[in-house]
Amino acid sequence: MGLLFESLWPDVVVATATVVVMIYWKLITIYSYWSSKGVPNPKPHFFYGNTKEFMLKQTTQAEVYQKLYNDLEGHPFGGVYQGIYPYLMLRDPETIKLFMTKDFSHFTDKGFATDEKRAPLSANLALLSGKRWRSLRVKLTPTFTSGKMKMMLSMVAECAERLKESLKNASKNGEILEVKQIAGQYTMEVIGSCAFGIQVNSISNDESEFVNFGKRFLTPPLSGKLRGFIRNFLPFLGQFLIFIRDKKLEEFIGNMVLNMVRYREENNIERGDFLQMLMELKKKGKLEGEISITEDAHLLSGGMNGTSIEDKIPDIGNPLAMVVEDHGGNITYEAIQKMKYMDQVVDETLRKHPPVGNIDRTCTKAYTIPGTKVHLEKGTKVKIPVYALHYDPKYYPDPHKFDPERFNEENKRKRHTYTYLPFGEGPRMCIGMRFAIMQIKVGLAVLLLNYRFSICPLTKIPIVLEPKHDILAVPKDGLFLKISNRKKC
Repeated sequence: MGLLFESLWPDVVVATATVVVMIYWKLITIYSYWSSKGVPNPKPHFFYGNTKEFMLKQTTQAEVYQKLYNDLEGHPFGGVYQGIYPYLMLRDPETIKLFMTKDFSHFTDKGFATDEKRAPLSANLALLSGKRWRSLRVKLTPTFTSGKMKMMLSMVAECAERLKESLKNASKNGEILEVKQIAGQYTMEVIGSCAFGIQVNSISNDESEFVNFGKRFLTPPLSGKLRGFIRNFLPFLGQFLIFIRDKKLEEFIGNMVLNMVRYREENNIERGDFLQMLMELKKKGKLEGEISITEDAHLLSGGMNGTSIEDKIPDIGNPLAMVVEDHGGNITYEAIQKMKYMDQVVDETLRKHPPVGNIDRTCTKAYTIPGTKVHLEKGTKVKIPVYALHYDPKYYPDPHKFDPERFNEENKRKRHTYTYLPFGEGPRMCIGMRFAIMQIKVGLAVLLLNYRFSICPLTKIPIVLEPKHDILAVPKDGLFLKISNRKKC
């Protein structure tokens, strides 16, 4: 045996060395991609590319791309490597506008693998590609008009009232609240009511079945973390993601939707929510087959990450409450639309804490960037660094300061529209933006009419993001505020 090993040892060494050299030259070729095209690019590290801190979960993807954005100062775009995969990162707002709107036909997809039959949750509107995305977008757009939002405002307001009632005792005792938890409870209550037509009692019971399944979107099990790693660093295994499924979550949402549809049809019940609108589309022949997870569940995935007003509540609480009281204390759709200062507060909060730090696009047909010789082949991945744009002092002086006046009409006119992208832009702009803003404003209006909020020592300023969440922006150490009564409730 020893003699056999000794005779094979040279061959093993040669074979191993050959493989190492081949891998080395392959990586050299990969990491020369942008240089060969004349695109400026920061020097990558082997295997990690330019995203080592993100891959090792030392910081968030948004913050890694902010550093790369700063490294490429003076360039409208640059080449970066996410692991071993090249991405074109856009910096210039006008170039971003080209990719997201004017030349959108070249960048219609996000590049995620989906399969409606084997993994229904993968086939939501945010991830779908090509004709299937376009078809579903056209069908769902009418459910998000201002008229439909007006119909659902009363449902949202009822959820906000339940939240207000749940905080009565806490306000009397001057308790400290974890805002992320409360925002999540409120958001789940709204999604349950408006998307699925049920009262989930998330505010009174944070351990309800609906809430526990909803939390899986933010804190996925090991399978979800594996999906995230493959999606970000091994995209060639994209189809493999279809088999890494959360079957319990799929079954829960699927059964809930089907049971609610069956109950309404059997009892002739109509309700002005999203589920009812989907049922109407099906009756008109605009939806194929049964109403499924695909059409309804994306509301849940987008809604769980409730946005919370942040570290300057003492400065803005009183002005916001005055705006609400100026409208007679009535939470109507018209009143909400007139609350301009509240709009500024929400916009500034979303600037500092965009729900998604980066937006991905994939080149779906060959494209040459206007005014350059840079040619992008079909399949080229594109990264739009939302978080970095929002913190660029060129557009937002003293960007870490919370200042709603950045979003008064005069200041907005001075800035390029594509420097503010919390919901994206162009044809793939978040379809639920109007609903999300309404939900936030109604919740704020109801709470600020009744309560005061102040910072407490438990809240760490500045807010640090949790690096383990690779897509949604989640505070690492929580958000804590002290609550007290504004008036007798």
